[in-house]
Amino acid sequence: MKDDMEKLLSDAFYAPEPKNKQAFLKNIRPREISTFEMILQQFYYIRFSVWLYVLGLIVVVVTGALLQFEAIRILFTIMMSFTAVITVLETRRSKKFGMSELEMATRYSLKSVVIARMLIVGMVSLAVLFISSPIMAISFQEDVIITTMRTMIPYLVTLFVSLRFERSVLGRSTEYGSLVIGFAVSAAMIFFHTNCREIIIGYIEMVEKWGVFIVVLLIALTVSEQCKTVKNVEEFA
Repeated sequence: MKDDMEKLLSDAFYAPEPKNKQAFLKNIRPREISTFEMILQQFYYIRFSVWLYVLGLIVVVVTGALLQFEAIRILFTIMMSFTAVITVLETRRSKKFGMSELEMATRYSLKSVVIARMLIVGMVSLAVLFISSPIMAISFQEDVIITTMRTMIPYLVTLFVSLRFERSVLGRSTEYGSLVIGFAVSAAMIFFHTNCREIIIGYIEMVEKWGVFIVVLLIALTVSEQCKTVKNVEEFA
């Protein structure tokens, strides 16, 4: 009786042979996404406050330069240093919100996500620099290249030191360590501008003579630190 019931149920609920199974499976496979599309997708994950800060930076610097506010020179350098801090903080978002393990198991590795975010924020920072520096240089009748390098050096120093700090034991346990570094660099610049005019004059002369070499060296060191950060991001997750 039991066997007959099982046969009747099996006949009543018999599953038909799957038709076009392979075609169906092929259709539900995720489509290929190019590297450019992947980077473009990460734009939506950059915090709104970052875009707001960048927009505010451009407005403040351009307005101050056009009105020839002398203080806008040091203010621009300080704000660019904090742009470097923002770049570093974006590399910590996955760990901060507990998404590291999930992102390591998704279609793109955590390393790829970090690279994309660093690239986006870094390119935006450079765009701000190359937009604002010429306007400031023209407004104050300075050399565009010298003005750009004077701002790039503190930016690159902040980025380099922050990246090194983030990989240290203290940096991994401190959420906003790079922010402290940004404040330290900014405080040093303000102190020298207000109390050590001779040092500032010497710094400007050094930039005029060795600025290109210094910037290239700092870029090489910073890129090296970024590669080390990306290499260790999953290990430290």
